[in-house]
Amino acid sequence: MKLIVIIFLTLVAVSSSAQSSRRDSLLNMGRSLRDAKLFVEAIQHFTDAGGDAGRLEIANTRFVMGEFRPALSICDDLLSHESIYSEDAELLIARIRECQGLSRIARFKYKRLINNGNADAAYYFALMNCKTGHNTEAVQLLQKSIQLNRNNIDAHIVLSETLINSGQRYLAMLPLMYSLLYSTDTEGIRESAKQLEALWSNKSHIVLNLSRQKKTYVSEASERAEANITDWIRNSSCSDSRPQTECHTPELLAYLKANQENNLDWWQIVYADFFISICDAGYHDALVHHLCASLDPDGTRSWIESHEGNYAEFLTWLTFQK
Repeated sequence: MKLIVIIFLTLVAVSSSAQSSRRDSLLNMGRSLRDAKLFVEAIQHFTDAGGDAGRLEIANTRFVMGEFRPALSICDDLLSHESIYSEDAELLIARIRECQGLSRIARFKYKRLINNGNADAAYYFALMNCKTGHNTEAVQLLQKSIQLNRNNIDAHIVLSETLINSGQRYLAMLPLMYSLLYSTDTEGIRESAKQLEALWSNKSHIVLNLSRQKKTYVSEASERAEANITDWIRNSSCSDSRPQTECHTPELLAYLKANQENNLDWWQIVYADFFISICDAGYHDALVHHLCASLDPDGTRSWIESHEGNYAEFLTWLTFQK
């Protein structure tokens, strides 16, 4: 009898595992179809997946399609029976209210989710503030989002763009370099690499009076570092045809390493310490060529072929740092 029970439980477990695997496959396929704007097909896959997970994805798809009413209906139902996806539904409601122009309601819902430690809410609320020109609040929210979830590469990219728009070139380089290391979007990597190169080379837009132009979201330590690096960027240039990134990135990393005790703040902890650890691990050159891959593919390929072992070690090391 005991053996029969064990066999029965085993079969149930196997069946449950197979159903879970099929559901995950349907959800992943549905998300891919949604990304490709094949909404009808995506909704069919989410319907086949079933459960609250499938319903939430249908709501997300309706949201992307601009069909706010059915999306809200699904979210309200998930909240009414206290689904495990209630917080995701609450976040989607906040995004819908924002799109509907109900900013006050959206802000209230975003803030409540952020107080509960929701990284995505901090990210989307930051985007809302970027759109309305509230850069100070946007940067603080992006910092919060990254602190809760460092793997959201989009948050690093938006943070960099916000800082660029605010004249903080040095600070903008760090999240941009970080996102270049982890992004899987080939087109995005190419554009980010060009943006990083432009930050190094376009000296006419450097903010010269940082000490007089106090910014509430930049610590004194970061502001001093920005001013110091601005000085040598302004007075330096590449002596050959190599990308500016390849010329100046080693200097930036050397500066961070030499001043790691002087700039201890959020920027230091999240970004500078990360890049300093790359130097300490001996992957300084591999980092530079990895960043230059979209700017100078021939030169980078030549270096990688000559240092294949070191580069492979760097990529392996990188996978464990995320």
